[in-house]
Amino acid sequence: MKISNFQKVPLVVVSFLSFFAIQPVDDFFGITDESSDEQYFLNIYNHSVGSNSNSNDQARNRLMKKTLVTSIIENALINIGKGTYATVINQLASMQNCTLQDCYDHPEYLKAILMRHGFYIYNSIISSIKSKLKEFEHDKEVAAFIKGISE
Repeated sequence: MKISNFQKVPLVVVSFLSFFAIQPVDDFFGITDESSDEQYFLNIYNHSVGSNSNSNDQARNRLMKKTLVTSIIENALINIGKGTYATVINQLASMQNCTLQDCYDHPEYLKAILMRHGFYIYNSIISSIKSKLKEFEHDKEVAAFIKGISE
């Protein structure tokens, strides 16, 4: 018994449509804007800081701030270009023996690498990072990070 190609089409259409069926779920949770990773971490951070049970947990808050800043740095680098992102990651590993997460504690590492890429890339990335961290600049650690990458 031979099956024609037309009998396979409805399955493909159903599979294709089911792939996009999750879109309304993403819209419901509000994570479909262009900076969804940052928004996700901002929401977690804001919830954690306002919660009495988690406000005493300094290590958890620090980890969330570190993850937020790392995500913002990654996003800024990728917006410039995936090649720039890969180059910065490789240079951090080879020259400073660190990862992007380590830049939260040592912003001078990131600054030194970015300055090697030229004034335009340095200013673009720093401006992007600062604008996304603007609402957290009252935090001592985030303010120290911003100061470390911009001075």
